[in-house]
Amino acid sequence: MFQDRLIEKYPSAKWVIVEREFPDVVESFSVLGIPIIDNRLTNIHYKLDELKLKAAPLIVPFDTLNCSIRDVAKFLNPEWKCPDYRHEMLINMNVQYDRVKGLKELSEIPVVNPLSESAEPPLPTKAQKDYFAVLREICGQNELAYRWMEQAILCATVIDHIADGDPIDYRLFDETMKGLILEWGINSFFCKYAQNLIPVMSTVLATWQHSAGEFARSSHYQVYTAIPCAVAFLLGGQGLVDKISPRLFEAVNKLLLEDNERDDQ
Repeated sequence: MFQDRLIEKYPSAKWVIVEREFPDVVESFSVLGIPIIDNRLTNIHYKLDELKLKAAPLIVPFDTLNCSIRDVAKFLNPEWKCPDYRHEMLINMNVQYDRVKGLKELSEIPVVNPLSESAEPPLPTKAQKDYFAVLREICGQNELAYRWMEQAILCATVIDHIADGDPIDYRLFDETMKGLILEWGINSFFCKYAQNLIPVMSTVLATWQHSAGEFARSSHYQVYTAIPCAVAFLLGGQGLVDKISPRLFEAVNKLLLEDNERDDQ
């Protein structure tokens, strides 16, 4: 997706494309239970065709990858020789993903509280479920809008805990940072409305960081209303904002009350 910038920065770099038939990729996504969001997979397929014309890559068919490893190594570094034992070891490892086993192992991992590692109730709480249900209603079938808004709220949560000096759940921190770096730049919803959303986010951050006194506490929660209202306006105009606002503010008020109760304990 960033081929033009990479080619400009590294004009002498070599490219290797492992190519698989598009229907096979779609089927593999389905078997693994990975949802195909928007037209992202189709876009990547087209971008690969562009790359073939720009970078003179080595193209390796997916079905022949095992027997093509030496060709790839020679293409990347003609002076390097792959020992036979190393080649055979890599082939015989036959690394695969067992979806049934993988899902079972994931289900057995203890759920980590994404707000803090301190003594807080298991997540998600009812208040949090109600809040994210409202976000889902705002976005409807627009998965990219919901994904961006969910990431923005999680990012605010991370910032909040850093500002308060609370323990940080590093899994949440890692997920949040990866979302910002890897997804926001290619999220078509955010790219389309960035000029509308960034001023809202700037205002929320300024209020959060520079407010004082009694206003400071409640101002921290404006992020949970300002961003959803902005997204609602972009997707459905003032009508959607008016429709969703009562439930949104009620859900945020429950979050605030829940947070206050935890702090008082």
